[in-house]
Amino acid sequence: MQGLTLHVIRIPYSEPITQWLYLSADWHVDAPDFDEKMWRDQHDEARQRNARCFCFGDLAEYINDTDRKRYNKAADPYQYENEMFEIRRRLAALLEPYADLYDLIGVGNHEVSALRYARDDMVRALLFDLNAKLPEGHRIRHGGYAGFIRIRFAYTRGSTTQSYDIFFDHGQGGEAEVTRGEIDLSRYAMWADADMIVLGHKHQYKATELPPLLGLMDRADVFRYRPRRGVIVSPYKRVPVPAVYDETGYVRSYQVERKRVPAASRGGVFIRLDLQTTKGPIRSRVELL
Repeated sequence: MQGLTLHVIRIPYSEPITQWLYLSADWHVDAPDFDEKMWRDQHDEARQRNARCFCFGDLAEYINDTDRKRYNKAADPYQYENEMFEIRRRLAALLEPYADLYDLIGVGNHEVSALRYARDDMVRALLFDLNAKLPEGHRIRHGGYAGFIRIRFAYTRGSTTQSYDIFFDHGQGGEAEVTRGEIDLSRYAMWADADMIVLGHKHQYKATELPPLLGLMDRADVFRYRPRRGVIVSPYKRVPVPAVYDETGYVRSYQVERKRVPAASRGGVFIRLDLQTTKGPIRSRVELL
């Protein structure tokens, strides 16, 4: 529960509106099996839909030669002395064409490790690079590890506002090969009062209905019924990848090593929000890619 962040994204409207959101996590752009084409294709689609974009951590793996457990020179795509700077440079170059679509970038367990062992807040450094090139009035926010996002639709011809709430957590634990993250979503659904709960880290890909909440409206003695959805976003990997070879050796795939079939790698999800009137409900739809 500690360290939750809160972010309010205001979207003005004067007539019925359809707003797309693009949610992602676990890019791992410095991994040998990063599927850059999938990543770019989905971001190009987000551009066409004018989607607001959010990433919930693990942009890269940030593994350098000080990590005796995970570092493998054969898998190092940079071979530079300053690995962290090179990863930051690549992330900035990759994101720059789409930076104006982003409202928030959070951290995952890999960013936490980079902060712990290399003393680098990689997301804060990346946002420094990206925000310096964005127009005045728009800044990408540092999302932290977990928190709430409120999409607030503000009616420009009056004072009416309506909100769609998202709870996000990068996630923790294993890949949940059997339950595919259902247990994690159920745990958060017990206390997170939000229209949608989004998790990463599990390297699974799914959308599911969560138990609705029944309560009271803040400013009226009437009941509030909130249907809820849960989403787990997937990494961007070329699957299957049996091994990655170069002149110095090879890196064995984790899945092949354990004789398991890799989970489907599908990337992010699109959320469609429809608001027809100033008093009607916000209708949502999850689009798996």
